[in-house]
Amino acid sequence: MSENTAVLVCEDCTTQRRQDWQRKNKKTQIRQGDLVKIAFRQNGHVEWMWIEVEHDLGDTKLEGTLINDPVLVDYIKKGQTFTFYRAEIADLVWKEHRP
Repeated sequence: MSENTAVLVCEDCTTQRRQDWQRKNKKTQIRQGDLVKIAFRQNGHVEWMWIEVEHDLGDTKLEGTLINDPVLVDYIKKGQTFTFYRAEIADLVWKEHRP
């Protein structure tokens, strides 16, 4: 491995660590009214849907209401309330801008 390759790997690692930290930091700033995307699975299908956050249940959990109509997963319905881990969040949209 050349020095340039080692530097690129190091830069990639630093970028990945920064992105991981930014994602984790964003997840700790989630508030009521924000939207989070969670995966629901059934019979080999995965359906990604949005949940509007209603309650912060501490460092690891949130509670919210499903705002999508499921197509592939039939054991859930729009308007249903879920408790989920912050680690399950794949994407998020803040209700209002935050620095």
